[in-house]
Amino acid sequence: MSAIQSERILFIGDSITEGYRSEREHHSNQLGYGYVSFIYALLQATYPSKHYKVSNKGIGGNTIRDLQKRWQRDVLSVKPDLLFIMIGINDVWRQFDQPSTISEHVYPDEFIETYRHLVQQSSAKKIFLLSPFYIQSEKGDPMRKMMDHYGTLTKSVAQSCNISFIDLQKQTFDPLMQGLDDIEIAQDRIHPSSVGHMAIARTILTHLDYKWDN
Repeated sequence: MSAIQSERILFIGDSITEGYRSEREHHSNQLGYGYVSFIYALLQATYPSKHYKVSNKGIGGNTIRDLQKRWQRDVLSVKPDLLFIMIGINDVWRQFDQPSTISEHVYPDEFIETYRHLVQQSSAKKIFLLSPFYIQSEKGDPMRKMMDHYGTLTKSVAQSCNISFIDLQKQTFDPLMQGLDDIEIAQDRIHPSSVGHMAIARTILTHLDYKWDN
């Protein structure tokens, strides 16, 4: 069965996934205004006979540590068919915006070990790990270099667990930055504009073999 036929799809991560969603039960904005809502809308508009149950479990400011604390409640208890995880941006960012607060820093060894443990607990039929990213075209920038490193760590977790990896930095944002200024994609280089969110949605759907000509 094609992955796109799966009905229960869960996205978990930080503020990029959250997309200003409401946590109020039955609120109309439970999917937020970002890539999760775009994916749901495109899937449902293209395959109206399917009834996709899409869940957004993104929470702003989260690191891999925060995901670990809520994994049972937000992932294991939901039992999704497809699970998408995007984490790592804040694990890197805290090392730059809070350099003296060492207790908030998540270093590579902890990142990999925690990530692998979370993935191994999940019973989802298919799991996708999405790389963290930084909207900075200068690859020598210190934060861009560290973000790329955490993307490589994410890829290593996916490979060791034999699951799918989507490199949003290389597949989505690096090509986008060739035609658009960095700030057109994300003014703070982290939180994408609607163009950036649509680019993420497009990349994910392509990995699901979404038929754009339907």
